[in-house]
Amino acid sequence: MHFNKWLPLLAVAGAFALTACPDKKPADQPAQQAAAKAVKVPAFNADSAYAYTARQVAFGPRVPNSKAHIACGNYLVSTLKRFKLAVREQPFQDTTFDGTKISARNIIAQYQPQAARRVAIFAHWDTRPFADADTGANKNKPIDGASDGASAVATALEIARQLSLQPDSLATNVGVDIILFDAEDWGHDNDFQA
Repeated sequence: MHFNKWLPLLAVAGAFALTACPDKKPADQPAQQAAAKAVKVPAFNADSAYAYTARQVAFGPRVPNSKAHIACGNYLVSTLKRFKLAVREQPFQDTTFDGTKISARNIIAQYQPQAARRVAIFAHWDTRPFADADTGANKNKPIDGASDGASAVATALEIARQLSLQPDSLATNVGVDIILFDAEDWGHDNDFQA
């Protein structure tokens, strides 16, 4: 079989030519850009997000089946409702890799739930029941999850707060779904499985 050394170069050039040509006339593009509505973007408050992180950590490790876990979940639901988001919970039972049966709940909050176009923000709010990255006596103790879970949830809470403070200036056709997953952090030691 004879292989032409120019064939790969021609294939790349042909692909480039097909993707480089716009399918719309340049005159059509400014009209579409003018149709975009300017939206005032709210300011993210880092101090507020830090306070939400500290509040979650104050409950203690949020390991499923613990009092801290239940209390923090209730706090998250009430906080999101206070921000006037539509909130629903997805309670479920599960069995972890080590055979522990747990009760858990995902928390879903929606801003402008009627909007067809959506933006999703995800985080997990539970914590590990053991500190597998620790090398000492704390290895089998639960972690506080400040930077693993709480900080991401705090970011989502601050976004929710900002949305609730400026509903008129953010009147768009885009909704926001904040989904806080539970039972995500009880995986194998140093594993990516939940």
